[in-house]
Amino acid sequence: MTKRKHTPGPWFRNIKPASKYNTVWADRNTHVAHAERSGLTEEEIEGNINLIAAAPELLKELILTRDWLRHIRTRLDKIPYTVQLGFDQADKALSGVISKAEGGAA
Repeated sequence: MTKRKHTPGPWFRNIKPASKYNTVWADRNTHVAHAERSGLTEEEIEGNINLIAAAPELLKELILTRDWLRHIRTRLDKIPYTVQLGFDQADKALSGVISKAEGGAA
């Protein structure tokens, strides 16, 4: 499967309040999203716009964390079973979110 590319980060939110200025942009002329406003509280609109603006950085950090965990696991000689399960669960969770962000199955 080919990874779907997103607009490179960083992304920025517009000034507050998001209920009035609901745009996320990557540069001066590249708007990447507009947050829905109808039916949401002010707190939800602010939270959504902040989350969208942080998306590229969050994805980058998730990939780095997954890769770091995989690297550490290959360096350990004897791993207790419960620790091995923790590594497996973390890898599965991180890989699932990363795949979803890249356009794969959730």
